[in-house]
Amino acid sequence: MDNRAQVPTNGGWLSVFDERAKITEEKHDTNQSNGGSKDGASDGASGQEPWQISGWSDIKDGAVWRNAVHDIIKEMELPLQGKAFDAGCGVLAFSKQFQEFFPKWELLGVDGAESCIRRIPQLWPDVNPENFKVGILPNALEECNGELYDLTICHGVLMCLSKEEGLETIDHLLRMTKQGGFCLVSELVDVHYQKETEEAMSRHWQHANYGSEIPTYTYYSEDELINRFSTFGKTWVGRVQVPEYGDRGRYRINLYIRK
Repeated sequence: MDNRAQVPTNGGWLSVFDERAKITEEKHDTNQSNGGSKDGASDGASGQEPWQISGWSDIKDGAVWRNAVHDIIKEMELPLQGKAFDAGCGVLAFSKQFQEFFPKWELLGVDGAESCIRRIPQLWPDVNPENFKVGILPNALEECNGELYDLTICHGVLMCLSKEEGLETIDHLLRMTKQGGFCLVSELVDVHYQKETEEAMSRHWQHANYGSEIPTYTYYSEDELINRFSTFGKTWVGRVQVPEYGDRGRYRINLYIRK
């Protein structure tokens, strides 16, 4: 089985999220020029909720997103204060929801879509935009210092990279994680649900009008992840148990490593 993500002529996954951020940025600018107000991230009427920009466009209820993120992070015994690095941070859909539960944590991150990084100050006026850079995984992590973060995060990203790039990204995140800290790599697509995932993606792709060429996912198994990373520390996997989150909860693996 070829586990490398196939990049079609439309530029693949990165172009999709970059274009999605650009479109919603234009809607934001139009809303502002027409006298609309926007004090925070929420703008559900124009489809600009952060998780929708980031690819979870079928989730309309913010409570579902909130509950899913909480279900993922509750597996870790985190301190009340710390520093988190989000690799593939997008428009901070995951990490800002995380910060709602841990408001004293500092957030930093990197994303390959320049338009996503550009949107962060619009969506989250309270964050320091200097903490978020443009860079392609895994190369963007090479210059990051080691053992600096209490938590490293990569949520819903590695499905879009080749297997080699994905594993290298996790290696970098572990290097960046402090001793005793956590590395969270969530929403890895389970190879045992490849058929169901591809059918669901085809339906979603057509509905969202992303084009006819569908970039393919990279798939993982629980056993390969545990065998590959258990030498770094306590390693376990989980699934989102929020019913409203849909089949993603069954199809996708959350990997936890306590270094």
